[in-house]
Amino acid sequence: MQVTGERWRETPWWRLFGSIFLVTFALIAIWSVAMPLVSGPDEAAHIVKASGAARGEFVGQCNDTADNPRGTCAKSSPFTEMYLPAFYSLIRNGGNIPGTRIPHHGFGCFSKRIDIPASCVIVTPRSVYLNLSRNAWTYVGRYPPLYYVIVGFPTLLGSGLWALYLMRFASAALSALMLSCAIFSILRYSRNRLLLLGVSIAVTPMAIYLAGVINPNGLEATSALSLWTILTVLVYEQRSAPPRSLVAMGTLSALVFVSTRSLSPLWLALLVIFVLAGAGLGPARRLFSNRDVMVASAIVFLVGLADLFWIVYEHSTVLNVSSQNAQALIPSRTTSEWTILATSFHHNIYYLPGMIGVFGSFDTYAPHATFVIWYLLGGLMFALGLIAGNLRQRAVLGIFGAGILLIPVLISTSQARKIGYVWSGRDALPFAIGLPVVCASFIDRGRVRRFLQLVAPFALLLAWVAQAWAFFAALRRYSVGDRGPSFTFLFHSPWCPPAIGCLWAFVIEVVILGAGYALVLRALGIGISGIGDRFSRQRRPEPSDREQAGSTKGE
Repeated sequence: MQVTGERWRETPWWRLFGSIFLVTFALIAIWSVAMPLVSGPDEAAHIVKASGAARGEFVGQCNDTADNPRGTCAKSSPFTEMYLPAFYSLIRNGGNIPGTRIPHHGFGCFSKRIDIPASCVIVTPRSVYLNLSRNAWTYVGRYPPLYYVIVGFPTLLGSGLWALYLMRFASAALSALMLSCAIFSILRYSRNRLLLLGVSIAVTPMAIYLAGVINPNGLEATSALSLWTILTVLVYEQRSAPPRSLVAMGTLSALVFVSTRSLSPLWLALLVIFVLAGAGLGPARRLFSNRDVMVASAIVFLVGLADLFWIVYEHSTVLNVSSQNAQALIPSRTTSEWTILATSFHHNIYYLPGMIGVFGSFDTYAPHATFVIWYLLGGLMFALGLIAGNLRQRAVLGIFGAGILLIPVLISTSQARKIGYVWSGRDALPFAIGLPVVCASFIDRGRVRRFLQLVAPFALLLAWVAQAWAFFAALRRYSVGDRGPSFTFLFHSPWCPPAIGCLWAFVIEVVILGAGYALVLRALGIGISGIGDRFSRQRRPEPSDREQAGSTKGE
């Protein structure tokens, strides 16, 4: 909405930023508590990597095993070993304690078995407080170390389940910092409040879930969203005199983004290209003629080169294909390239939902309504962006939408004969997450903007409901399995989040979402009590000139 935002500019920056951070951190942290430990995608492997990185083992030692023939693992295998306290090595081995009689009841006993709740996990005091150290292997040892060094710090304080929760909270805090930068940049430096709607739609349940578990995908997505938002504000509204603090936040977001995962430099390059292409050459040239922007760009470029060197030197893009499931995904030699391409494109039916809400080890789906709502909201923003944008912006959006569908297909096809069809939706989330923000930046005037102003409260309400529903479904799956009670599990179930229980976990989630919904409405200049009145005013017909004249004459 085209408002001046003086209220937000007059608020002390630390109070405004701190308030945003508290809400975003709470929104992510409740997922950290409500989801079982080591239930996130590849979370056990990431825990080992983080524990080693915090101790200075950024890569680990070469692991010469049957999967890694001697002399080849340093070149072509992702497997490495790290010498860690036994608690963290036991996590990687499923949490089972050598010498005990509790097989298949450690961490991950419910993985890919959605009918089994998380209560199958058995962790004895001996496994928690064991002080011996041993080797632990991981297949993410060659990933860039920035995320792991920060998240792994709590492991230096000791061993135990509490350390794993602290690791999750550290991951949640990093992502909350990135989301806070995005929202703060809109409230403080942008007149286009519809960007808040774009950010709200961009933050899917999957993005929040990944930010709450131990997995760099979450930080990659949130830092990407922060950079999408800040760069959009800079290019479209602040290009003539970029505020130094806004440039600093953009630089921080870019540095975190490019240093998180192996494909982050690719997504960063595409991000910059699409934002600048939508604005045109003139605004881009004006922005990059600023000294602060030039210095920031040089820093990001140099750090990006260092990250590329790490990725190439350490072979960070090499994935784990040793399991039977991965081997089964590799096409046969007789399979044609066209068949591989068609198969990869068909897999969009898995990639697109994976950006919205496929939790755990690709085994826990959000409700169908969540997917329908998010497709509708994303499609609405995309359609309105096409209508409101100029010819160049429409072309950018068209290529952007096609890129979300085709870039994963091209990457998967190029690697299918080596590693199979192993792409997942969350891998492209840093790129796709920017589409609602870019669309909102194009909707700046005319009837399209007025229409979006009208439906914004209801679109936000749908997003709020879809978020709460996804959280409820994930909580139910881990509490009683997909065949358990639909609602009574909130009061009694085999497994519930520690300390708070199922009912309070869901209540806290709803309260946090409600608080966020109210704050966004306030930033949009809409009070919750005034939504109905606003809608009725939009629908009430204006009196005609004759009616007005008659009314005046009667008076």
